[in-house]
Amino acid sequence: MKPVENDPDLAEILASLDAEIDLHPEKLKPLSSDLKARLDDLVYDVEFDPDQEILGDVDW
Repeated sequence: MKPVENDPDLAEILASLDAEIDLHPEKLKPLSSDLKARLDDLVYDVEFDPDQEILGDVDW
């Protein structure tokens, strides 16, 4: 994975998110235990290596 400082697109997204949180902190909501359980179920058997190269075309 590229560090944020080497990824201008990610840095821009994070800066935008930071600004939105500063302007509207009341919009932040905690993750419900039900949603967390559903997400855990979705990724239970998923193996992930952030350093592995992505093969093929990637659409952003």
